[in-house]
Amino acid sequence: MRLELFISLALMAVASPACAASDKEEAYALSARCGADAREAFRKDFGNGITNTDDGQSMSGIEQSHYSARYNTCFVLIRTTTFNRKERDISTLIELWDLNENKQDGSFFQHGDAIICTVGSSVCRSEAEWQALIEPYISDDSP
Repeated sequence: MRLELFISLALMAVASPACAASDKEEAYALSARCGADAREAFRKDFGNGITNTDDGQSMSGIEQSHYSARYNTCFVLIRTTTFNRKERDISTLIELWDLNENKQDGSFFQHGDAIICTVGSSVCRSEAEWQALIEPYISDDSP
């Protein structure tokens, strides 16, 4: 009985590092795929990220992409800054997208002092609140 227990424990000790290495490799591959998928989706939707209009110009870019093991999906933050020539002002839109579901999970819009901000069903009133609400989606899933 003791010999069987010893062998079982020894096998678990040997297999655990191999499983951990495999898990890290899989996480890295999913993260890399998330980044590549985010760039491809951005290119399809935004082209080079610059839009010119009679009123001004918008510039968009990927602020961050993150594969979340917790949610088993790829999240992307896209920031668009718009300059209005006529009004001589700037507005900022940051969108949180679940790339796998092609669904917007949150947005932060600021124009002057006005802010419109939601993440899921939560409403936020500042960029700091926005950052706190999106943290679970875009942070490292390590315990």
